[in-house]
Formats: sequence, C-alpha cells, structure tokens
Amino acid sequence: MISLFLAQFIMLTIAYVTKPEIVCTLTAAIMHFFWLSMFLWTNVLAFDLARVFGTQSPRSSTFNKRLLLGLYMLYGWGLPAVVVALCLTLHFSGKSDFRYGRETFCWFSNHRSLLYAFAIPVAICIVFNFILYIITVFGIWKVRRASEFAVNENERGKKRKDELKLYIKLSILMGLTWSLVFITVYRSEIIIWYIFIILNGLQGFFIFIAFTCNRQTLAKWKGAYATRFEAHSSSRLLTKTTSA
Repeated sequence: MISLFLAQFIMLTIAYVTKPEIVCTLTAAIMHFFWLSMFLWTNVLAFDLARVFGTQSPRSSTFNKRLLLGLYMLYGWGLPAVVVALCLTLHFSGKSDFRYGRETFCWFSNHRSLLYAFAIPVAICIVFNFILYIITVFGIWKVRRASEFAVNENERGKKRKDELKLYIKLSILMGLTWSLVFITVYRSEIIIWYIFIILNGLQGFFIFIAFTCNRQTLAKWKGAYATRFEAHSSSRLLTKTTSA
C-alpha cells in the first residue's frame, strides 16, 4: 500500500523536525492524510472482498468496473483530502482549539484534535472492516464446505489449515490488527504495546510475505527464471555451434 508506506516513512523520518512551525504543520497534515487514506483503502478492499465472496451478485460489466474504480479512488484519496483540508482551515483560522504540531513530534497538538480528526474515523473504519470481514469469511466458508464432500479426510484437514491461513491474511490485509490500539488506551500493559507495535509496524512486511512470497508467486518466478535460463543457454549453444 502506497499510503501505508508513505505514512510510516514520514513518521520515522521528518515527523521529528518541528521547526519551523509551518513545516511541522504541513508534515502533520500530510501524515494525517496518508494515515486516513490507508484506513479508507482497507475499507475499499474489505468492501470489494465482501462483494465478491460474500454476495451472490452477478459480475460487473466493464463500465461498472470503471465506475466502481472511480468511486474507490474518490473514497480512498478524495475523502482524506477533504478531511485534511477542513482540519487545516480550522488550524489556520484560530477560531477553534484544533491544532497540528507539537513540541517534539509533528502530529496533533492535543487529545481532542486527535480524537475527532483521527481516532473516531479510524474506529469507524475498523468496525466497518470487521463486519465486512465476517461477511467475507462466511462466504468463503460456505463455498469451502460445499466442496468438502468430494475430498478425503487428509485433504479436508489440509484445506482447513489453508483456509485458516487465508483468514489470518485477510485480517491483516483489512487492518483489523489496528483494533489493538483501543485496547492499549485502557490497558497500558507493555506486552500489549509490543504486540501492537510488531503487528502494525510490520504490516507492510506481513502483506508482502503473505501475498507476494507465497507458493504460487514463487513458482511463477521460478518458472520464469527457468524459461529465461533455458533460452539463454540455448542462445549460447547456438552461438558456439555457429562459430565452430
């Protein structure tokens, strides 16, 4: 996810540059935009997966797919831009206590700003994703159970393990691990913080491992490399034969 990468990159690099104040304000606003965008794109993904696996709706036409993609883009990039624009207006107007920027870190300056501009929208996204996750899992479960009658017990056990792995991958992809942040607010146990930091700090890495470094993808890479190697070897052999 581009938004996840950029949000974490800004947070780990320039978010600690608090002077001059205008730079810190813009850094906080940009980071706010990318974090919101990341969560809204998990909404898009969760909705699309639920639409495909959790419903019996017919396939969309090419026009409908383009329209849907446009709506997804408007939601994933446009809505965060509107929210951040409103927040910047409040920040520079001086008519409210909403402020970007802090003494040591470029983010929200007070808890109230953080609550209304970030925590509540994120909580809504996570709840929405959880509901869609249940719909998706139930849809996949129905299809898998219907196809289990044609396999033996060993194959059935293997399929259920693969199914469990798929559910875990989907939960990471939909950002459900971020729900731990609300647990850490009320229970400040260090172990919960460590779990939260590991799961969400490495979210991009887990997505890469789960959906890129899988057997199918590695097999395709291996096949492509083998084909290229064979073509290169044949070319060299042909060149040597011609030269002789």
